Amino acid sequence: MAVAATRHVNARRAGLKPGTVRVNERQVAYFSGGRGEPVVLLHGLGDDRHSFVESVSELTRHTRVILPDLPGHGDSEGSAEDAGSIRALVQWLAAFLDALALGSVSLGGNSMGGHVALAFALSYGAHVNRLVLVNPAGVGMPMEKIYTGFGAPLGGREDLERVFRRVFYKPHRVPSFIAAHLIKQINSAMPRYNEMARRLRDEPGIGLDHQLASIRVPTLVLWGVHDVVLLPSVREALRRIPDHRVVELPAGHSPQLELPGAVATELIAFLHP
Repeated sequence: MAVAATRHVNARRAGLKPGTVRVNERQVAYFSGGRGEPVVLLHGLGDDRHSFVESVSELTRHTRVILPDLPGHGDSEGSAEDAGSIRALVQWLAAFLDALALGSVSLGGNSMGGHVALAFALSYGAHVNRLVLVNPAGVGMPMEKIYTGFGAPLGGREDLERVFRRVFYKPHRVPSFIAAHLIKQINSAMPRYNEMARRLRDEPGIGLDHQLASIRVPTLVLWGVHDVVLLPSVREALRRIPDHRVVELPAGHSPQLELPGAVATELIAFLHP
């Protein structure tokens, strides 16, 4: 409870308020805050809407920010089937934007969230103003190498630190009570996330390399150069997007968690030049 309360306090400090909406007969939880042109940021597989909270604490002063929990993640309802298909997630995102009457948006995401953002921009280009890709999946590598799953349940702190090393370049050591909470939380959700990863690996035709040249919106690529999940070939593939800018950051797979200040600076500069 203390961990959850602290996370929500951080969201309030960032100018974000929780909300819910029905999408495809399921409840979706999200944060929103700020005013103006909306930007929607999507977390990765096994993550949740808190992923970008610290990175948007300044952005909410400039624009409207929406951070949803993807189906089957965080406080959103959903099964492995709901979030085990990029195509299904693209259609879900279209329905989510429609439910909030958002119209066109700037869109971004990390890891699987970046994969969904890319696929959405290709299918619904008229609804995307700008694109932000933070170490995104979906290009530059075989999908079976990206969506490997989370393995066996965590047996203790050493296993948790192994997970941290996959996400962060320089992981912080967390207090014991937070470590225990995270281990319990991860183990509870792991079967669902592993099934999502399996479905994503098996989904045919979700690699987007051959379509990147079709993206016509300005695109910011934020790349954690110490990523051990994705290869540099992903960053190089993204250079096929005609109107793109690559910013390299000394971070791992999720720069928005590791270097939220640097990510915030780049988001503001890109979304409000």
